[in-house]
Amino acid sequence: MRNEPNMRQGLIDLCVVLKRKGIKSLVEVGSYAGESVALFRQHIPKAEIFCIDPWLPGYDANDATSEVDMVNVEKQFDAQIAGLPGITKLKGVSTDFASHPKLQKVDAVYIDGCHTYEAVKADIAFWLPRCTVVICGHDWNKRSWPGVCQAITETFDKPHRTFADTSWLVHLTKSNDINI
Repeated sequence: MRNEPNMRQGLIDLCVVLKRKGIKSLVEVGSYAGESVALFRQHIPKAEIFCIDPWLPGYDANDATSEVDMVNVEKQFDAQIAGLPGITKLKGVSTDFASHPKLQKVDAVYIDGCHTYEAVKADIAFWLPRCTVVICGHDWNKRSWPGVCQAITETFDKPHRTFADTSWLVHLTKSNDINI
């Protein structure tokens, strides 16, 4: 994960929480080269994982990584998930899959797609009625990603938990222990 130890460990810590929550279905919005889905698969082995990404150059004007050769990035993703069970690749954006039968109700969603305020707000609005346990994502960093943080705080006030890699988590049910 960009060769930063905190980035990898922070996502692993989030995975531990998701596994304790008994997550059986997870949607990853913004899969890029597949580094995070490999960790999700490793640490939440029984979950069915859906990876949504358009793999289009320039898709996210706020993120320089979207300016690279996205054909190659998608090939890296395909190689990363090759042979890993329970992963479904979906090329597009969240709303492209509004009628997908397995995405009507999911346990968790991890939002790390387009980083504009409008896109994050739209992803949260799209997934909130479909998600039953937690909504989480990446880039809780007000200096680097103010639009991401604004969309989260407008919807949830603040995350219930943040992690070293700037991942964030919001519990959707009162019965969930926010300390997990």
